[in-house]
Amino acid sequence: MILLGLIEGGMVVRARNAVDSAADEAARRGATAANHELADWLILEQIQSRGVLAAADINFVVVFRADSGSAAIDPSCLAGTSVADVCNVYSREDFDLGAEAFGCESANLDSNWCPAEREVDNGRFEYLGVHIDAQHSTVTGMFGDVELVASSRRPVEGSGGS
Repeated sequence: MILLGLIEGGMVVRARNAVDSAADEAARRGATAANHELADWLILEQIQSRGVLAAADINFVVVFRADSGSAAIDPSCLAGTSVADVCNVYSREDFDLGAEAFGCESANLDSNWCPAEREVDNGRFEYLGVHIDAQHSTVTGMFGDVELVASSRRPVEGSGGS
């Protein structure tokens, strides 16, 4: 029983670390992509490349505007609803879509807070944040389902890029 607990605990820690580092790296990727029209798609690609989809079940990802490096996230965004000029919310299924589902047109996934309209070089920092809401289902059920939540904020840099 102790051995199973150690193994299960290790898998939970692995999932927690994957979600934490993916949020940090995705926020950094989004801040670097800045106002590139595919910035949010690049963020989702960064999360996927970190192996989070194998370590945890993603409920949703929020890409949001923040006034500072510690700004609160809009409650509607945290509830999984995109808000105009504030955040875009992406579901697990959105990771399977190509770049053509992005690009700021009204039917695109990133149209609520269009990456191409993000402020850069305006004399003040605009921060971009990434929030990941996920869960890890334990193999033995010993710990039940473990909720994994991580957020990171970074100042938007330059004028975009891929």
